[in-house]
Formats: sequence, C-alpha cells, structure tokens
Amino acid sequence: MPLFVVTRTYQETSEVEDPEFGMVHFLAMAWNEPRYDWVRSFGRSSFGFCVYRGPDALELGIQQRLCRLDYDEVREVEEVPGASSGPGIDSAPDGWSLFLAERTFPQGSSSADVLHANAPHAEGVACALWLRSYWDPERTTSRCIFAAETSEAARGAVSLSPHRVDRFVKVGTNHPSTWGYLYDRMGLPRHWETPGPA
Repeated sequence: MPLFVVTRTYQETSEVEDPEFGMVHFLAMAWNEPRYDWVRSFGRSSFGFCVYRGPDALELGIQQRLCRLDYDEVREVEEVPGASSGPGIDSAPDGWSLFLAERTFPQGSSSADVLHANAPHAEGVACALWLRSYWDPERTTSRCIFAAETSEAARGAVSLSPHRVDRFVKVGTNHPSTWGYLYDRMGLPRHWETPGPA
C-alpha cells in the first residue's frame, strides 16, 4: 500500500500533556481506521511529519479529529532508502543525532535527480549517514533524514549535494515499537513486526 506524509505545525503551549496519555489518544486511530498503520514520525517542538501506510490519503482525515492536531498537508510519498550499511532506519549510533534536510524542486525533478540529491552519501561520509528520504509524486519536495555525530558533520554531508537546502534542522523521532506495550494493552496488532517494506 502507498505511503503518506502528514505534516503539522505545533502551537506553543504551557500545558504539558503526559506522553503516554497522548499516545493512547493518538493510537485510538487504529481502532477507528485499522486499514492505516503509523510507520514513524520525525520532528521537533514547532513542527513535524508522520508517515502512514494505507489505501487513501482522503480517509486519513479521521485521524486529525482523534489527534486534535490540524494537518498542514497530507501527501502520498515515495520512500528512497539511504545507506544500506547504516545504523538503522530510525536510530543513530550512540552519541549521534538525527537531522532533516528539506529541498524543493519547483519544476519537478527526474529519477536521476532523486538519486543525485543524496548520491554522495550512499556509502556514508565521515561521521554522517544518509538514512532515508521521502519524495512527493511530482518530485517537487524531498525530506531527507541524516544521522550524524555533530550538526557540522551533517551540514558537511548535505552540502556535498549540488541542490540547495531549504530547511536543515535537528529532529527527534518516534516509532511505534517504542510504544509496543500500549499496542498490547489496547489489543492492537504490532504491525511493524510484519515482514514487508517499513
């Protein structure tokens, strides 16, 4: 099934919600719309994006009401794997951090451009690894995730590509496996353990 990216902008608030309570509310989507799987999320305090697998972007609207967070955009995406020898698709080596590099291609890009955007990182560079990228169907936007020992190392790796970067930030990540005990408690399947593309 296709993948979709849901982007959000978060409002600053002084109210701190218990993370577990928030996840229970978030996972309630699986009760109401079991055809969609939450794959992973990346972001920081002011914005982020979640990746879902499911049949149709339009029907993801039900999750907006359950999550109590408005969407900025819902788009189908293509996932391009990064360094196969890397430390993993959602994690970094001890002491390393994750970074997001976003690029826009106003006229669209070719298949060659998709690979060329991060080709210098396919085997990894010193203290930095390209993990994965998400491209919209028109190939006008890319969101690339890097793992690096320092921000400078990540910037150095990203700068090897000739394509201009619109946004480069350190991000955190969230994966359903972190909340496996909640899936069990709520009687939900551990969909990330099913063989197939992540």
